[in-house]
Amino acid sequence: MDLTTQSLKYHPSAKIKLRKILAVAEKPLLVLLFLFSLEFFSYHLIFLKKIVPGVTLGSSSQAINLSGKTYSQATRLVKEALSDFEAQELTLRIGPVERVVSWTDLGVSFDASDSARRAYLVGRTRNFLKDINDEYSALIFGLKVEPAYQLDQAKFESALAKIRTDLSTQESAVSIK
Repeated sequence: MDLTTQSLKYHPSAKIKLRKILAVAEKPLLVLLFLFSLEFFSYHLIFLKKIVPGVTLGSSSQAINLSGKTYSQATRLVKEALSDFEAQELTLRIGPVERVVSWTDLGVSFDASDSARRAYLVGRTRNFLKDINDEYSALIFGLKVEPAYQLDQAKFESALAKIRTDLSTQESAVSIK
């Protein structure tokens, strides 16, 4: 026999070595599996009725951290934050002309309850692999949920028409003769 065919033959001593390796590695692997299972079920038990860690509402520096909040706590927190946000006025500047409008003037209304529901539903799609991915992605990298809003198209177009009318009136008053 040449060297290559002899090296391909099965050696009985290899079977004994493999059994020894498995016997040594079996206990630590079982311990790791047990610890992972314990962590997995503890995590899901703790956050059973709460928003998973790492979930924020909004993507700006004013994002609201909703981690660990219940749905009702998140709704209350979002309602307060959105009412402050809705109270802010927007300044529209077109050339030298400025117009100050509110979100409600433009027909935009935010829904605190639906925004909190979106955050609460992260990791609750009943698709095991997607839920695990979302939960651990939120935990490690953070997950931003956009606030829910509605736009009244007629009110929005009316507000824009009013601004357009004001601009054309002001342009005729500024014209050079």
